[in-house]
Amino acid sequence: MVQFQRKSETLLLLRSYDEFDLVGCREILVMMIRRLNRKGMMVKLEGDIDQGVEYYKKALYYNWHYADAMYNLGVAYGEMLKFDMAIVFYELAFHFNPHCAEDLGVIYKDRDNLDKAVECYQAKL
Repeated sequence: MVQFQRKSETLLLLRSYDEFDLVGCREILVMMIRRLNRKGMMVKLEGDIDQGVEYYKKALYYNWHYADAMYNLGVAYGEMLKFDMAIVFYELAFHFNPHCAEDLGVIYKDRDNLDKAVECYQAKL
């Protein structure tokens, strides 16, 4: 690691990077997050739900408001019959993307909370 003696040297180095480098880094991060989410879906479909959950959590580690990973965690926890956890992640996904409401409505319906179920279905429309 390079250490600079003066603050001005550090500032000069930071100014030498242009915005395109930052945009490229952001795009790489977005691609990595999407790949982690897709990898989670693939391993879950192959039958390893726990490994899928780990991939979704890793995607959320890098982007804590990524609705697709939250939604997939909700699906996985629902399949594991951990409905309280499923609701938490469905609600988080719904908060960031209202189109993620349908499965949350199904869980509320199954748990006889029809008011919440209707609210979710209406949000989907």
